[in-house]
Amino acid sequence: MGGLKKALMLMVWRFQQINSMIMIIGLSLTLTLQLLPFVDWRFHELGISRSDNWLIVLIIFLTIFSGAVIVGLIYDVVFKLWIQHQIVLVERQPYAKEKLAAKAVLNRKYFWIPLLKKMGLKNEAEFSGKWVEQNMEGDPVLRKDVNRIVQWINEYKLKPADKRWLKDLELIVKKSYSPKTKDVVKK
Repeated sequence: MGGLKKALMLMVWRFQQINSMIMIIGLSLTLTLQLLPFVDWRFHELGISRSDNWLIVLIIFLTIFSGAVIVGLIYDVVFKLWIQHQIVLVERQPYAKEKLAAKAVLNRKYFWIPLLKKMGLKNEAEFSGKWVEQNMEGDPVLRKDVNRIVQWINEYKLKPADKRWLKDLELIVKKSYSPKTKDVVKK
């Protein structure tokens, strides 16, 4: 069942990757077929016979498709509106600036703060710890989410294969740290 779900999600992801082009082509084709009865007489006046309707459809389709692509290029290259869109998304998203998500709290609490302490960066570790505490105090939903994840971590039993990365991490952390060069010094 898991393999089938994964295969279906992979198909959905692949369709999402080409969604924009499918939409432009579909829109162009729909508009072409809707406009054909209204403009085909103009092409007949230019000498294109009624038996060559495929040529008329192709010309209208390419005109509409080119227009959509040109509008997209103007949107991207000239006006750069996508940049402003991303700025607004970040400004309106509190978890992008001052707040922490549950995942970020756990990363700091269980990985980065102990690592900073081991490297001798007490001020950075203290600042990060205060930031985590402040976020936990001010957001009951965050506190609930973090507690639920911590409970799951405490109940989770590591298999022998999962413990390999712990040994690698211990080897990395045991290397001494030089604050002057900010590099890990090999022993």
